[in-house]
Amino acid sequence: MKRRLPKTIISLGAFTALIFLLLFSLWGVKPTTTTPFIQIGHFRLSQFTKGLALYQQDKPYFYDLSPYDDYFIDQNGEYETLITKEDIMEGRFKINSDQNPIKKRIDYFSSLFGFYQPIVTYQNQSQIIKYRAEINGNSIEIIRELSGFPQLKQEMARGIIISFGPNDYVLDQQLNLIQNEGESPMLWEEVPFSFVFILNPKLQGAFQILAQPYQKIKINKLNHLLALEEFGELRSDQLETKMVIKIFNNFTEIK
Repeated sequence: MKRRLPKTIISLGAFTALIFLLLFSLWGVKPTTTTPFIQIGHFRLSQFTKGLALYQQDKPYFYDLSPYDDYFIDQNGEYETLITKEDIMEGRFKINSDQNPIKKRIDYFSSLFGFYQPIVTYQNQSQIIKYRAEINGNSIEIIRELSGFPQLKQEMARGIIISFGPNDYVLDQQLNLIQNEGESPMLWEEVPFSFVFILNPKLQGAFQILAQPYQKIKINKLNHLLALEEFGELRSDQLETKMVIKIFNNFTEIK
C-alpha cells in the first residue's frame, strides 16, 4: 500500500512554489519611475542623490538631510560642510542611491511589500558618509555614520541638518514662531529648547525635531536650515550622529 504525504506538506510545498514563481515573474518586471518610500503618517521618507528626504505625495515640499548641508566647526570657529562644492564639481564621492541597478530593483520590491529601508552612502578613496533611518511607530531616527574623518574627534562641534521651506513655520516648545533676523548666510542662532515643530499650512500634519541631552538646536532662517549640534569632546569616541523626528497627523496633536 502506497503511503501518501500529509496534506499540510503538500499545501506548504505548493505555496512555496507559488511564491518562487511570483518572485521570479516580478524580477523581470521593470521598476516604475515611482521613488521607493516608506510611509510614516502623511509623510514619506525616501533616498535621493542629495540624501534622505521627508515629503508628502504629490506635494513639492521636501525636507532634506544631506552631507551637502551637514557641517562641523573647526577650532577657528569656521563652518565646514562634509562634502564641499569642489567635491561635488569634481565628482569625488560615489553615491549608492542611483548607481546600482540591482539595488534599485531590490528597493523597488521592498517598497511594494513595505520592507523598504532608505539608505544612502557617499564614498571616496578614504571617507564614507552614510545615512540610514530606523522607524518606530510615528518616530524616525535618522542615523548618520562617518568614517575617515579623524579631524572630527578634535573639532569643537558637528551638526546634522534638516532643511525646511520659506513657507514653513518653525515653532518652539511654547508654539511661538522662531525668528532669525541676521543677514549673514552663515549666521546660526541657538534655540534654547529641547525640541521644535515644523509645519506647512499646505501640508497635512506636522513634525517635531527632538534634541538629545548632548545636542542643541540651531537655526539658520535665511538659508532655511535647522541643525542638531553636538560637541566633539562629549562624544569623541563616536562618529555617529542622530536626529529624531516625530510625525504628527494633524496640528491639533501638538497643542
